[in-house]
Amino acid sequence: MERRSFIVGMGAGLSLPHFLTLERASANQIRQDGLDAVALRLSLPTPGRLGFYMDYSELDAPGTHRFYVCRTHGTAGAVMVNYATSGDSHETASGTLKWGDGEADIKSFSVRVPSKPGGTHRIVARLSKPTGGAALHFGVEHTVAYGVIDDGSFAARAVYFNADVSKNGNGTRENPYNNIYDAIANRGSATVIYGRGTVSVDASHKSSLFGEPVNAIAPPTGSGESGRVYIVRWPGAGNFVIRGDGSLKTHGFLAAESDTGIGSWVTYRGIDFRNLGAGIRYVYNGATGVNVEYCSFESMDNGSNVSGFMPWGLDGSKVWRCRASNIRVNGDRSNNNAGGLVLTYDGKNISVQRSEIGNTAHGLFHKRISGSRTGKDVSINARFNHFRNCDVHFGAAATGGASHSFSVVQANLFENAGSAGITHITLNTGNLGTQAGWWCNNIFVNCGSGETAAIHMQLANGAVIFGNIMYRCRKIWADTTNGAPNSDIQMADFNVGYKISLGSQRYEWRGKHYSTAGKLSRVSGHEVNARAGDPLFINPRNMNYRLRSSSLARGAGPAGSDAGIYVTGAEVIGPLDAVREMAPAKMNPPNIENS
Repeated sequence: MERRSFIVGMGAGLSLPHFLTLERASANQIRQDGLDAVALRLSLPTPGRLGFYMDYSELDAPGTHRFYVCRTHGTAGAVMVNYATSGDSHETASGTLKWGDGEADIKSFSVRVPSKPGGTHRIVARLSKPTGGAALHFGVEHTVAYGVIDDGSFAARAVYFNADVSKNGNGTRENPYNNIYDAIANRGSATVIYGRGTVSVDASHKSSLFGEPVNAIAPPTGSGESGRVYIVRWPGAGNFVIRGDGSLKTHGFLAAESDTGIGSWVTYRGIDFRNLGAGIRYVYNGATGVNVEYCSFESMDNGSNVSGFMPWGLDGSKVWRCRASNIRVNGDRSNNNAGGLVLTYDGKNISVQRSEIGNTAHGLFHKRISGSRTGKDVSINARFNHFRNCDVHFGAAATGGASHSFSVVQANLFENAGSAGITHITLNTGNLGTQAGWWCNNIFVNCGSGETAAIHMQLANGAVIFGNIMYRCRKIWADTTNGAPNSDIQMADFNVGYKISLGSQRYEWRGKHYSTAGKLSRVSGHEVNARAGDPLFINPRNMNYRLRSSSLARGAGPAGSDAGIYVTGAEVIGPLDAVREMAPAKMNPPNIENS
């Protein structure tokens, strides 16, 4: 494969440039008009869903953005979707992408930006008008991706604050406010709020959460995608920290139940949240379009549910290149209500990509889809993330709720989960429908324990599972309930297992155990193309999970695609370089042998 190195400039929340190594698709994967694409052939009974594989295309100077688009959750029939771009100046880009019957290809289109206007440059790529019965994955409003050029320049319409100075100014760059509250209150027509220094949230700023007083910051409100408001770390000016006093009722940004619509169409970028009950929290206030980029969440602690970002009832969010560690409930990181980076009740259309989460019970936790809905709201989607000592958890709360719908867990790295890497627990057997999960091309290292598998399901609910690598795990996958037919796995195949410690129970289907893929496939039709053996990662001890040329995982996926993370070659796991950027004291090294 051709290797190309890119240098990523100093964006919000980063202090030094970093080198990333991307790989282009191999020659036999380049299809359709010379654009990079990966061919995936699957036989699934529904037309499926069309959406963006990657939420962002990032440059540090004018050039060409590449947007990747995928078909998930079904492959029946031929489908098409239109794409078009808007926003800052760029060459016109619009067209149509097509998939044939049985195709689940990852396709792409390009957008050239010949020159950049002043300030942060952003364009919006949008999909529309799917045909053949296919659906837009996040609906008309939120099936979008962003093209960003961030070279450290300032936006023209902006207000500034520096929390570390004593004198209050007028909000200009030369004479900033000395607090975030004045900056938000006096934003006027400014689209960007630049912040620096340490904001200490204390009892002088009150809000209310479920009728109880809470110390918090009320967020601004934008007006649609074109009128989005950005709260951003001041370029080149050090850190932007929002810090609490350790009280469980001190939050960062809070839009509570009575704050109807407040905080919609806001992007939080490059902010470090520390020692709070939650960093960013929305609670059933009807908000939409909230993005979180380049933020970190450390030492969140609360009395019940907790995570860095808590989008309860929120519609539409993209979480990109963030970090979360040491998220606790009453000081306990192992508490089952600790949600790491994201914990949501009833949220929908939430995408989490290129983030790193560790040292908490669940990295991402979608706790409930509302029972008052049809059960077809889209659950959390996760791609290109690095999870250590935690899982992605889909679990209906004890209070009920419909089954989780159309989730995506794809191209993630799970290390030392202790329990499962992906957990799907459905309590409401009366609302299963055909809401398939799309759980594929992940790598699981040392995941599972006891009777728990790397992918663990209670009522599989039509899950589609392929192209994963389970490396030194307890079991490969387990469907623990012999439920109704519509709760069954839709497809599980093309997975690779190595040194599975509970060999007599590698697979569990409808509550029964199978020691080999052959025994399972004869009764179920699953894992006909499974492989067992060392995937020959280049150097897992140093976080290099790319495959050696002789790896049996090469070509082990559908249509000769590779198993494992790097499907297109453009995938980058975690915010940047997880080994160099994450302090060893926060993230324990993987307990694996050097391959």
